[in-house]
Amino acid sequence: MLFLALVPAILAVQPMPPWWDKWLQIPSFSSSFVQEGESAAFGKLARRGIIQSAKGGRLRVEYENGLLLLCDGSQLIQYDPSTRTAQRHYLEDVSEEWPLLRLLTDPASLRHVFHVSPQSGGAVKLTPKTVGLPEVILEGGGNFLHKAAWTDGTGAKQELVLTSPKTQHDPGSAPFTFKLPTGAKWL
Repeated sequence: MLFLALVPAILAVQPMPPWWDKWLQIPSFSSSFVQEGESAAFGKLARRGIIQSAKGGRLRVEYENGLLLLCDGSQLIQYDPSTRTAQRHYLEDVSEEWPLLRLLTDPASLRHVFHVSPQSGGAVKLTPKTVGLPEVILEGGGNFLHKAAWTDGTGAKQELVLTSPKTQHDPGSAPFTFKLPTGAKWL
């Protein structure tokens, strides 16, 4: 009898939206993006750029202002042309500090840091397993993630919108390789 009483509850569990399963399987993609933030201190800020991602944790995020984030699968490099400085981090280390990197480098690993649950309207909610990380709402369609929204540690609302996501052939290692420009320095 107890089992029969649980059947409606089991059937009421929402399945993950179709776009989520496809997103986890995309080998390589590129998209233009808009990243917006809104805080009491700085007001509303928007940045635009291009994202490329490929299997193996490879990522290239190039902002219109020249800021560049590159990951070859093991190291994440941030290069700021305005200060001509670069910083190097190991992806494994910063994945714990910046777990949303996993959304672009290895979305299947999000379950290590977040409880992943479907929401109404085809959204997906990421609830952190660790105190101090943000809750994230993801929206998608077709084969792709389209939007990630969260509130950062300062209380600022953040949103990343992929404006033209498309699958691409694996671009090889060249787009994810960094060579320090002449006159620039490592921090």
